[in-house]
Amino acid sequence: MKKRFWLKVGMILFPLLVVMGFPVGVLTLSGELSPVSLVVLLNNGSSQFLYGPAYSNPVFSYKMEEVAAQRPEIMALGSSRVMQFRRESFREPRQFYNAGGAVGRLDQYTAFMLQVRKKPAIIVIGIDQYEFNENFVKNAIRYDDYALHLTSDRRAGLGTIAGSWQTVYRDYRMGKFRLADLRNSITHIGLTACVRGEGFRADGSYDYGASLSADVHSRLDDAFSRIENRRWRFETGDMVSVGGLVEMQRFLEYCNRENIHVVGFLPPYAHAIYAKMMATGNYRYLEELGSRLRPMFEAYKFTFADYTDLAILGIDDIAVIDGFHGDERAYRAIIQKLAKADSQLSLYVQKIQ
Repeated sequence: MKKRFWLKVGMILFPLLVVMGFPVGVLTLSGELSPVSLVVLLNNGSSQFLYGPAYSNPVFSYKMEEVAAQRPEIMALGSSRVMQFRRESFREPRQFYNAGGAVGRLDQYTAFMLQVRKKPAIIVIGIDQYEFNENFVKNAIRYDDYALHLTSDRRAGLGTIAGSWQTVYRDYRMGKFRLADLRNSITHIGLTACVRGEGFRADGSYDYGASLSADVHSRLDDAFSRIENRRWRFETGDMVSVGGLVEMQRFLEYCNRENIHVVGFLPPYAHAIYAKMMATGNYRYLEELGSRLRPMFEAYKFTFADYTDLAILGIDDIAVIDGFHGDERAYRAIIQKLAKADSQLSLYVQKIQ
């Protein structure tokens, strides 16, 4: 009777195993199912290391665990708009870690730092302009459980499989990856890293691989469309959000209490995008924002700079990833300018001859 029972169970489960075997194999071999703690252990600082999952996004917990493991003396903190800072810009590269992507909202800066046990001496923060626009903020995604996202890898292995197995089949049929690509998983963890060479480097910066168009105008098309439609971080606005200023003040006060020196900047928009925004007359909050933030930083003897227009850096729009992300050339210029303005930061930055 027992043998017959298990035979029936096997007959029921066999089709499921056949169907699920391929996607589970792909997810496993590519490193998609690797827990964040394992990924951090595999990061040996090599230039070959790349972490780019395609079917989940554990960036909050990943960046927190990397900060805990690397214990940086100087750290970049912000959204994807600080991910272009590289360790090669610093005299002692191992002292730097880029926690870009770990925060996306103003209230998350302080929440992130509250979880960091070994505080850095200096934080370079990118401050997204649209976070001070109430028309953006009211529709933006909020994370009530942000602290939980930081302290635990909330992806359940079975959940990842259940949520992506059909997509794996679809992507394979569409030729988005080949089984041969999985051979890269020794140093490249995650399918995006394996296939496109895109993901987080050992220093936390982001490598966009070969995904960027060589045509600058095509990189800006999406941002022009967003301006036209007044959406997705390009909502119009006249006034600087008081709530945003309160959150920034809270963060600066916290850093001052913890003896953390802060160097803040407004990240660049491509010049053509900035010029278009200004020409509409619908983004008046941008004109006021820098003058509202500067005295807040200066009150603590922190440094602040406004690079909203890429042209301020003396760089043209060829040095952009898209309409509101400068590339590594732009961010090398930014770190050099910030170091010239801030004596504490200058002690860490490698001067360009």
